[in-house]
Amino acid sequence: MLLDPCCFSVACRDCEAPNNSQSVIESVSNPETLGLALLLLGQELDYLDGAVSNPERPFAAIVGGSKVSSKIGVIESLLEKVDILLLGGGMIFTFYKAQGLKVGSSLAEGDKLDLARSLIEKAKAKGVSLLLPTDVVIADKFTPDANSKVQQLFLFQ
Repeated sequence: MLLDPCCFSVACRDCEAPNNSQSVIESVSNPETLGLALLLLGQELDYLDGAVSNPERPFAAIVGGSKVSSKIGVIESLLEKVDILLLGGGMIFTFYKAQGLKVGSSLAEGDKLDLARSLIEKAKAKGVSLLLPTDVVIADKFTPDANSKVQQLFLFQ
């Protein structure tokens, strides 16, 4: 990561939305820094294009996010290219619930359960290992002082 003293921040995290506060370019104060940031972003995109169009095998990808609905296109596209797809973030609870697991008050998109099942089936049909975390942190409330523990899951994968 390169930081210019006149620049508020240049961070690399989420190429999907380069205009949000968690993205490659968050805030730039001068043209030289902007040019460097755009050069680095271009190099990253060129690398990703090559890595996806002609990958070394086995080829794995990690997708995370709070909702399946915002990642449908990415997941479907990756199922055409990867050997292993690892999912994380809040969207995992939709996949767990689609497999019959209880998710409590965790974020799960009830209207996307059939979609999650179809993505699981599509992965199986294509020979893609679709992997979900095997444990989660559970808590009695969503605050820093919550009582929490790690819970093992027994998945049907």
